[in-house]
Amino acid sequence: METVRKEAFGWPPLYNLLTNIGASILTADRKIMSRYGELVADSAIRDRVLAVILDEFDRTTQMLELLFDGPLAERRARTHRLLQLRREGLNQLHRQQIALLREWRGAAQQAEGEDALLLKLLLTVNAIASGLRTTG
Repeated sequence: METVRKEAFGWPPLYNLLTNIGASILTADRKIMSRYGELVADSAIRDRVLAVILDEFDRTTQMLELLFDGPLAERRARTHRLLQLRREGLNQLHRQQIALLREWRGAAQQAEGEDALLLKLLLTVNAIASGLRTTG
């Protein structure tokens, strides 16, 4: 780990990459990931794929915290506080987007109302990205 730390702090492109990964991890939410996972009808597939995603999320978080000697929330305290302030609004947007995705899947099967739903979905994508202060 010391070699990786020395390289990361000594080479700006790698340092930038790792800090960007840390910022992305900080904006992610395991509960929200699981809610999106509920869109997968086949529980065996859902559970298997979601487990891989969550395990990798945890592993990446642990490695970054080891590399940077502390919790990501402490390292990027302003971002963490901002996200905490926006958490409820973001959760509402995610719930709305999940409902729209369910509706979209039904409309796609019936080939009705897809254009109006697509616009609503795109609006939720933009709203969530704005709330997270990222491009998604």
